[in-house]
Formats: sequence, structure tokens, C-alpha cells
Amino acid sequence: PILAAARPGDDARFFVSRETFWIGHLCNHWTAELLSAGGLPVRPFRAVSSGEVMRTAARAEQGAAKLDLEPVRD
Repeated sequence: PILAAARPGDDARFFVSRETFWIGHLCNHWTAELLSAGGLPVRPFRAVSSGEVMRTAARAEQGAAKLDLEPVRD
């Protein structure tokens, strides 16, 4: 990713994209679409703000912590 801008005082970052801005398809929407394509139960339509995306990521992190991640032995 190529950083395009950062806001002083918070952790918001904006990256270069091939897509153009459209109010009906915000960065939170395409982030949610990619997480959904990766198998996380996110609702892209509801991702108007980053809250839906961040809650989904937090649930996935909590779920992963519960898994037994020991390597499978043949």
C-alpha cells in the first residue's frame, strides 16, 4: 500500500487507490467486501462507518484466539 495521507493526532490513514471516490462505495465498504471475501462474517452494506468493520475484525480475532492452532501432524 502507498500512504496518501495521515491525520495528525489519530491513527487514520488513507492509501492510494485505483478506484475513484463515490459516496455509495466508501473505503469502509470495500474493506468490508474484502474481509467478507476472505471468509469473515461482515456486512458490507452496513459498513458506512468503520465501526462495523472494526467490530468484525475484533470478533474474528477473539474467535481465532479460541482455536487450537497446533500444527497438524501426519
